[in-house]
This record gives sequence, structure tokens and C-alpha cells, in this order.
Amino acid sequence: MQRMGALSHSVPWLGKPSVAAVGAKTSAALQELGVKVDFVPSAYTGRTLAEELPRNKGKALLVLRADIGDPEAVAILERGGFEVHDLPVYRTSAVTGIGEEAIEHKVMDTDAILFASPSSVEGFMKRLGPVAARSLLAIRPLAICIGPVTEKAARESGFDLTLASDTHTIDAMLQTLRRAAAPAEGE
Repeated sequence: MQRMGALSHSVPWLGKPSVAAVGAKTSAALQELGVKVDFVPSAYTGRTLAEELPRNKGKALLVLRADIGDPEAVAILERGGFEVHDLPVYRTSAVTGIGEEAIEHKVMDTDAILFASPSSVEGFMKRLGPVAARSLLAIRPLAICIGPVTEKAARESGFDLTLASDTHTIDAMLQTLRRAAAPAEGE
């Protein structure tokens, strides 16, 4: 939206294009900026959006997403008859500057780790390195994941105890953590 303003494009725009947002928070943020959101999928994933997007709303799509977005979402849209213009608008990169010893020290006493994206799982495991990763996985921490795609990434990285929130939001992920941390009835 900032870039559109810099290019002197008016916001909100009238008529075309219709707008879809992957989740409720993205939809709310767009609406705060004056953009009418026409569609939000039942589950907050790019793949679900691609599967559920109404086929009667036009054929040309501009998909704005991360450089590492799921290519299957674009393939689903194309198979659905859409002309897709896939435009990465931001880049995902790993954080640097934290020493491996500091990471190892912090994670070895961890009961649960929260992952908000598959790339966070990948970045975390790379940052740990193979020796520390094996040590961490041996203590079997719980991986709380924002959704099924992130949970799959955690399992593929070696986490055997995982939970995914029902709704793919940070708030729902924190509720999942609270439920996991609550003592069982009768304790």
C-alpha cells in the first residue's frame, strides 16, 4: 500500500480489482487502509485460498506474496482456469548475529517452541546446526505450529511432538500453547 501511494495510485480503488486475503488479520489491515476485501478462505493458507477462490469473479489474478510462497497455490489457480501473475513482494531471510552457543544455551531448557511459518522451522534448524539440532530433538520439545503446513515442516525436521492451531493465527497458536501447558484434569 505504501508503494502504491508512492506511485500515486489511489487507494481505495473503485471497481476492479476484487481483493482476497489469506486471513482475518490481513483482511482487517487492508480494510483499515480503505481496501474492500471480497474473499477470505475458510482456512488461512494460500492453498486453501487457491482452492476456494470463486471462479466467477474474473480470470486474471495478481498474487502478491513472499518469495518462498507455496508454488502449489499458483498451480491450483492455473488449473482452475485463472491467468496468474505471481509477484513476490517481499523476501524471507534468516536472522544473523546470534552466536550458536547462545542459541544452544537457550533452547536446551525449552519445553515448547512456537513456529509461525515453515521458513521459521527451516531457519531455526539451520541456525542450530546438526549437532545442536540432534541434542534438541533428543529432549523432545513440543513444536506449536501456526497451521498444518508449518506442522508438516516441523515433523519433517524431526519434531515428533507437534500441535497446530485450529485457526492459523498467532492468537490461536498462543491458545494452543496455553491448552498444552494447562495441567490435566485431576492433577
